[in-house]
Amino acid sequence: MGTFTQSIQIGNPTSNAWRTIEALVEPGVTFPIVTATSLDQLGVVRIDSVEFEDISGRVFELDTGVAAFRIQGHTGRSRVVFGAEGEAVIGASILWDLRLAADQTNSRLVPIRPLR
Repeated sequence: MGTFTQSIQIGNPTSNAWRTIEALVEPGVTFPIVTATSLDQLGVVRIDSVEFEDISGRVFELDTGVAAFRIQGHTGRSRVVFGAEGEAVIGASILWDLRLAADQTNSRLVPIRPLR
């Protein structure tokens, strides 16, 4: 799958603290990933640790919390991974929650209608 970057806002769901960042759009990633430093500065609380597996099969644990997201006028909350410095990725869960899809041919996000 192709990837591209998108300007997004990440926030603390219990306060009015927001930050604008550039994130890689990678629909193959399950949860959004934002640097731990940014999330800690916003006051996003670490609620648990989740096991992940990378493409090579390596299993590791990362802290997660819940953050607010604003992307192209769509706002919602999602589990977020406390990532390493320089990491900012949005993937399947937040795109679906915000009713957006990745148009990889034109390197943009497009609104979608959920199926019922």
